[in-house]
Amino acid sequence: MKRSQSQALLLGSIAGIALFSLLGCSLDGAGISVSSATSHSLTISNSSSSALSFVRWTDGKGVKQVFSPDTIYDATLQKTVGGMLPGSKATQAVAPGSNPLLFFFADGGVEYRTVGVVTVDSSAKETIFVLTDATATTINQ
Repeated sequence: MKRSQSQALLLGSIAGIALFSLLGCSLDGAGISVSSATSHSLTISNSSSSALSFVRWTDGKGVKQVFSPDTIYDATLQKTVGGMLPGSKATQAVAPGSNPLLFFFADGGVEYRTVGVVTVDSSAKETIFVLTDATATTINQ
């Protein structure tokens, strides 16, 4: 192979690797895997006056995302569990989608959900949902 051909081959290989990196692709033993270049996150902020347990949201791929940055005492279970204290927030990487936020009040009782859905739009990198005492909720059935 001539020198100019080997230089062109080398430059072509470097350009291909750079393109894979820019597109979020990687080479593995089985071939090429492509990952999403766009990531999305959902932040849940508990601005209510209540501690919440088992706070979760199902993303657009059906994955149940759990938001529990704090350790709280759940009166119904009579044990310490993951949850959200008033004033806390948690962020998770999610797939875009629309579903209600599900949770329990830590002082006991049944499961609740937001009346409206929490939507992570595919065009937004970050979505913030603030749960307050005025957020419309209902018993999840």
